[in-house]
Amino acid sequence: MIKHIFKQIWAQRAVNAWLWAELIVVSVCLSYVVDYLYTTGRTYFSPLGFNTEHVYRVSIGSVSNASKEFLAGQSDSLSVAHCFDILTRLRAYPGVEAASVSVSSHPYNQSSSDGSRGIDTIWVHGHMFMVSPEFFRVFRVTDKQGQIEPLVSASTQPGAFIMSADAERKFADSGIKALGTAVKKWGEEEPTLKTVAICSEMRFNEFYDAYPTYYMCNSEVNIFKGYGAHAEYCIRVRPEADDAAFLANFRKAMKTQLRLGNFYLMDVTSFADIRDNYFRSNGVINDVKTRIAGLAFLLVNIFLGVIGTFWIRTQQRRGEMGLRLALGSTRDGIRGLLVGEGLMLLVLAMIPVVLIDANVVHFGLLEEEGEESTFTVVRFLMDMGITFFLMAMMIVVGILLPARQAMKIKPAEALHEQ
Repeated sequence: MIKHIFKQIWAQRAVNAWLWAELIVVSVCLSYVVDYLYTTGRTYFSPLGFNTEHVYRVSIGSVSNASKEFLAGQSDSLSVAHCFDILTRLRAYPGVEAASVSVSSHPYNQSSSDGSRGIDTIWVHGHMFMVSPEFFRVFRVTDKQGQIEPLVSASTQPGAFIMSADAERKFADSGIKALGTAVKKWGEEEPTLKTVAICSEMRFNEFYDAYPTYYMCNSEVNIFKGYGAHAEYCIRVRPEADDAAFLANFRKAMKTQLRLGNFYLMDVTSFADIRDNYFRSNGVINDVKTRIAGLAFLLVNIFLGVIGTFWIRTQQRRGEMGLRLALGSTRDGIRGLLVGEGLMLLVLAMIPVVLIDANVVHFGLLEEEGEESTFTVVRFLMDMGITFFLMAMMIVVGILLPARQAMKIKPAEALHEQ
């Protein structure tokens, strides 16, 4: 059968050469579409390393000294005592499971920071977060074994420093064991922090791959002393308490409780809304949607082009199919032969496609400018496999549908067309 297919392809090589060339060009284009959609989807649905379901940020505002509500004689800056009162009252509210404070560290933050931390002479760049121990409970950040409480316990130690598993791996690649080792800040000669635990890999958001992450753990009092006015208050609510009325009830009850001197409850925002505002402001989702729309248009054109090409080619062979029927061939046999020819042409086309795409990968043309390469053998094989499958489906559809109609031809008509 395969030998016969090769003979058929060679006998019609003038036409098949153009089909082969078209399959190469289309397959290369399709592989780019597949790669983007595959990597974007895989990245989006990969674990984030944190959980924001049933989590809210509580924002505290200050009364302007020009306002009638300003209390003369009261401080216009948050004291440590005020900060502790806020945190205590948040924890006491019915349904609140945990409450934390942090500085520019909660997920989907517009003002996060990054930097390098070093052990001996090895430095690894990463995202930097300053958090209280309760932060790990609120956002359910886990260690490599999937446990939260070991991180909470470890983060209470003086000078506690927690790094993500990928940061630990980068140090390990240089022969350094990070856990239990003192860590230097950039520009310092002597280490001032100690790696007390390793957390799971963290991602900045759904569209970024995991990146080394560092948690500088501080007690609540130290955060309040140094960053009181800039402290983030985040609470996790028990699922059964987080109903449709929670926000309204919380605002109503805490409006009075959180009026401390010249400070008040400015807002409480779910992380679903924070996430939406974050993506709306940086335009990432719009950019992804625009790319996907463009690629979807290209994909539709590829589908129509490939199906149309084989549809026309199959219709042009009506006479040949009718003659084969007249000579005793079965309809299933003819369909198998036509599909076999199409798929064999695709297999022959995929050989140069693989070579072309391998060179594209080698020169990093599929990565964004300045982006670290994330290409792997698995990713390449997935791209090639999905591309081959989609092309095969288009070829089969483009052959079988017109072949079904063409094989209704009568033998006499077939001989006349020949």
